[in-house]
Amino acid sequence: MLARWQAQSFEGTEYVDLYDFCQLLEEHCARANVRAACQGVMNAISREGFVLKSVYRETAVQYCYGLSIYFPQKEVSRLYQGLDFVADTRWGEFLNEFVSKTRRPDRTD
Repeated sequence: MLARWQAQSFEGTEYVDLYDFCQLLEEHCARANVRAACQGVMNAISREGFVLKSVYRETAVQYCYGLSIYFPQKEVSRLYQGLDFVADTRWGEFLNEFVSKTRRPDRTD
């Protein structure tokens, strides 16, 4: 949760820089398999030619590395589930699990 909260965000908080998120998660997670997965994602992003150019003009976006990803904190859009990216990866499953585990339950009173 800390990595998600600290990651460079865009469009309010619906999108985060994927490299920055992975870098923070790698720093804060003790699990070797998660750290290795984060390193793999960062290596893929930083590979020459994947991101053509990454620059920033102000400190508010200084942790941009050129690739953002949908990462809502409160609710995953139903429309998102229909994307090819979600079908080809486990990102949609991860988002649903993340939101389910980190969201406060609705008040009942």
